[in-house]
Amino acid sequence: MRTIIGLLGVAALVLTGGPAGAQAPPPTPCDFVTGGGTITTDSNTRANFGVGGSCKAGGDGHTLWGHLEYIDKGFSTDTVDKLNVHWTDITGYFFCGLPDCSIFVDPPGQPTGTRLICGTARTNLPSPDNNVNWAVKVSDNAEAGKGHDTFMIKVAGGSLTYTSGDHTLTGGNIQLHQPNGSGFFSGAPTPLNCPAFPVTPPVGQCTTNADCNGNGTGTGAGVCETGTGVCGCPSGETFFPQCGCCSNGTICQESVFGAGDFHLRRLTRLPDVHGVPQGVRSERPGRSVDPLCFYASEDGLR
Repeated sequence: MRTIIGLLGVAALVLTGGPAGAQAPPPTPCDFVTGGGTITTDSNTRANFGVGGSCKAGGDGHTLWGHLEYIDKGFSTDTVDKLNVHWTDITGYFFCGLPDCSIFVDPPGQPTGTRLICGTARTNLPSPDNNVNWAVKVSDNAEAGKGHDTFMIKVAGGSLTYTSGDHTLTGGNIQLHQPNGSGFFSGAPTPLNCPAFPVTPPVGQCTTNADCNGNGTGTGAGVCETGTGVCGCPSGETFFPQCGCCSNGTICQESVFGAGDFHLRRLTRLPDVHGVPQGVRSERPGRSVDPLCFYASEDGLR
């Protein structure tokens, strides 16, 4: 990684307001970033990317210089067997004061190697998911980039909300380059220059149901509640952590104690025989539309 020496701001004064008469830190000279490689996504699929971003004005009607190509080869729907995101504009390039891009000033000390790039794109999905916004977070942590640098992308538009998760490169490199006189970083992202931000939901919050899958990678349980950004279950349902689902009228149970094969099971009371209770029957429902739930593919008695 090439060390980027910027003008150091005093983060504490920026974040707290500082004493009366305190001056805001000078803006950080803008660098630029390029990179490409592969990651393994949250869905355990292989994705390739090529990306670039800067503060330099773009040509041919583009807002800023940069580019993005992203292909998730394991993504599939009824109409496509991969996800292809091709940039149409670069709308923002931001200095991240922390690796999670939670602040956008240059704190005292060594500047981070993390940058946020935002833009618009077209995809290979049918309308209304063919025109989207995206945000990419990259970190240049070491040379070579494989096993050290990181990449993540969030794509949002139409009915599509997609994230790769934040992952170390399995191949390739992220390269930060020295400031080139293209101006200064423009501060924090806004709904105008980066509609897909934030790329990472705050702890305990969510942007999609995938953040709440309960299988060890999510921040909470159940589904992402619209409007609140909090993981929870629909009214009347209970979250079963071992099955990773919200459900109503079922239990999460092993086929045999100690087997470890937890599935959601529906308990059905058996009819009494001559007034004598016959107990309950435990069965697995049919195939679930939710891949995060471990439903069986067929009904079965246990």
